[in-house]
Amino acid sequence: MPGKTPTKSRRQTAREQLQETMTREICEIINRTGLPPVEVLRLAAQAIGSFYREAARMHSDPTACECGWRPQHPLDMDKMSAALRSACRDDAENDLESMPVLGRA
Repeated sequence: MPGKTPTKSRRQTAREQLQETMTREICEIINRTGLPPVEVLRLAAQAIGSFYREAARMHSDPTACECGWRPQHPLDMDKMSAALRSACRDDAENDLESMPVLGRA
């Protein structure tokens, strides 16, 4: 679906699938290697960075992929860093699912 913005449900499904897969794999790696969780998470962040670098390389040449995405390195890095910081905070004020319903629309 080149050029289409993912819908909220597609985004939510993707997030849940990634969460489940990564949790299972990270726990398995921690158990298998004995490394501390923060070390395995650091390695996971490096793996995601490597994946981004490879995907960006494959999408930098206009003839390489027809999906339409072109990397914007500084902006992409800022977005990924902000997402990681936000997800690491134990701050429910930004989580709509945990907010109490205050009325009806």
